[in-house]
Amino acid sequence: YYHCTKKRLDYRCMQRSITAANLNAHFEVFLESLSMPQKIHDWTLKQIEKERSNRRAVVMDRVHSLETSIQDISKRTGNLTTLRIRDLIDDEEFTKQRQSLQKEERLLQEDLAFAKQGDSWFEPAKMLITFNNRAVLWFREGDSKTKRQIIDAVGSNLFLKDKKPLIEAKKPFIRGAKKLTHSNLLAALNDIRTLHENRDTEFQHTMHLVRQITTACSHTTSETEIRKE
Repeated sequence: YYHCTKKRLDYRCMQRSITAANLNAHFEVFLESLSMPQKIHDWTLKQIEKERSNRRAVVMDRVHSLETSIQDISKRTGNLTTLRIRDLIDDEEFTKQRQSLQKEERLLQEDLAFAKQGDSWFEPAKMLITFNNRAVLWFREGDSKTKRQIIDAVGSNLFLKDKKPLIEAKKPFIRGAKKLTHSNLLAALNDIRTLHENRDTEFQHTMHLVRQITTACSHTTSETEIRKE
């Protein structure tokens, strides 16, 4: 049986407990609402690859431009040092200009590091889309630890009401995925990119769980297929 955690001292929860079987059945319905038809799933993965191809040239151009700017900073720093050695500028002017160049180079290095990660959101996106459609099966066949991890990865604000669990989908997961339009799906991919690039804490936690679950369940599935053969 599962029931309210009763963590609040100022409130007495009157909700009745629920059996594990009943709870799991409700969770399966919830996970099913997040999954999408195979045709839409395949279309979404193709969009990710298309976006990756389109951005590759843009990212390479951006990286080249930043590397050229950093090389220019290095030359200017060398020229500045030469001016000081020849006593063409005093220490105060030398220090002022050097600090300015160092600051400029630091910002460029940060931009370069970010630019090189410009396509790093594609792999998390593909993993999430695939996980989204396998979660129901993995939940149904998984042990109690796997079940908890899956619900933790995709759901939030879980509570009981009238012996029924109520749960919300975490971003970027969306309920009613079977009815999503192409525009909705592209918006969802944009959410994944934004969450990844902003290093959103909750999103990082979700990805950590998704990777763990995917690794463990894929390994178990492979072992099962081998035994069947």
